[in-house]
Amino acid sequence: MIDPLWLLLGLFLPTAASFTCIWLLASSANTPALAGILKPLKILKCLGAATLISALSLTGLPPWEPIQGQHWIVMVVLPTAVVIALIGSVEQIPTIVRWLLRLIVACGIGPLLTRSLIPYTWSQPTAVYWWIAFALAILIVWIAMHVLARKGFSRLAVFALGLCCGFAGAITIMSGYLTGGQFAAGFALVIAGAWLGLCLNPSDKQTSLILIDFIIPLSFAWLIYNWQFGWTMQNDMSPYIVAGVLVVTPLTAWVVYLPFIKSRSSKLRLAIGIILCGLLLAGATSLAGYEAWQRTQSQSDYYYDY
Repeated sequence: MIDPLWLLLGLFLPTAASFTCIWLLASSANTPALAGILKPLKILKCLGAATLISALSLTGLPPWEPIQGQHWIVMVVLPTAVVIALIGSVEQIPTIVRWLLRLIVACGIGPLLTRSLIPYTWSQPTAVYWWIAFALAILIVWIAMHVLARKGFSRLAVFALGLCCGFAGAITIMSGYLTGGQFAAGFALVIAGAWLGLCLNPSDKQTSLILIDFIIPLSFAWLIYNWQFGWTMQNDMSPYIVAGVLVVTPLTAWVVYLPFIKSRSSKLRLAIGIILCGLLLAGATSLAGYEAWQRTQSQSDYYYDY
């Protein structure tokens, strides 16, 4: 049963905090006092605190030496996401340096969270192949969302990333791993609050890019963690299909630039992008739900026969 206190500290409080932060600071974009590094620092301090409150409300303080993947995400990936987003917001740092740092983060998330699979599930060469695939997927989505935001669809980029994280949490809960699903759902609601704040200030491109740099490492970390430990499905291919859909879904936001859609109004294009993302995620969730139902039926038949 879900603890009511977690509903408050893990969901509602972080959502309200991220919304208030983005709403107030983004609307003060032209205030001299918030120029330069100060505004990104305040945004990231609030987003980091909201995410930390959401995570710690589930399991309390992690051990000093991380044991499980969720500890590594809270103690390593979260501060890394804050730092990389802060560095990415400093225009004086050369673009190639900022993207080199993002590449390092993209390459590090997979080994950090899946190295325990060696040698029990993966051989060393297999692990390397997977780590390369993880890094490429993270980097491709990172680049695509950055470009999409710079072209004027920042709200769509943030929405697609948050939606994928939320559906990853829902799929994990349906698969029977409540804690891992709650972690992802809590972070998805932090993104939701930030997105609502961004909607009130759609012209603030800097804040949207900060959000993308903060969201991508954490959302992919929860996706990899939950895919590895939480998705117990009857069909061996189902977890790979579901994960593939979740990774590809943010890229479908680029539908707004298809020739027969590009000529439409920006609001209609935004709606089409959101609907397409939702349909893909609904399909992935339906597959996971069907697998969960099959597993429940198999268990019921087993106990009945016994």
